[in-house]
Amino acid sequence: MPAINDNGDWANTSFYQFYRFWHDSHEAYINMNNYRISYFMNDINKGFKSATNPNGWLFGVDNQNDMDKYGYNPASGPVTFAYQKIPAGEDTYGKWNQRIMIQFADVLTAPATHVYDKLDSKYLLHKGVFGPGFIRSRLYTDPATNMKSKVSDDWSYAAKLQNVDLSAQGSLFYPVSPGWADYNNLGSPITNYARHSCDPDVDNYDRVLVEEFDGYTWRRIQGRGPLPGKEAYKVVVVDTIPKHLKWKGVCE
Repeated sequence: MPAINDNGDWANTSFYQFYRFWHDSHEAYINMNNYRISYFMNDINKGFKSATNPNGWLFGVDNQNDMDKYGYNPASGPVTFAYQKIPAGEDTYGKWNQRIMIQFADVLTAPATHVYDKLDSKYLLHKGVFGPGFIRSRLYTDPATNMKSKVSDDWSYAAKLQNVDLSAQGSLFYPVSPGWADYNNLGSPITNYARHSCDPDVDNYDRVLVEEFDGYTWRRIQGRGPLPGKEAYKVVVVDTIPKHLKWKGVCE
């Protein structure tokens, strides 16, 4: 989300997003690469910068040194970024014609409480990250443009999420809500960082989309987007069948 710069004003040429990863799943480890977050935006700029798209976005990790400290972005399977054009629209929250996605690195993480408890003790965690960490991404253009004006009408943008500095150490993070992982309680509000927390509820945010790859497809597990159930362009559904299956045709 937006950050202010050293002069006490917007970091006008950069739009930063900050993420912390917290989980309390029953599995001993989960792979962070199975999760991605989408930010829905509206702009004349589209796609990533390339030789054939000189006005495209530049989007990448901005705090590699911080992530290296506890193994959050290994070179063998780093954080990746993707772009998708979507049908344009708007509502009371803002406008959209594209989404940008960050997919976390191919690295394991134990439940967050265990990681925090065994801080810096790799031999006690055995696999994956070994300390709390946050991920900061940076979206910008080259030549530089004023990102404040570009993101201010985005569907996913909200001024309340502005951080006080790039370190994010004194900043609040907002749980993404609602939750869709529990089939018996779809759309349930997420009001704290941990399901079983005894702390008072905290503010949440619902205009980014968190998806999980379940081995078959991406499915939403937290948050929402502006387009559920609406027409989308260039959607390709890919499936696999067993190697020795003999195809005979389609039955009515």
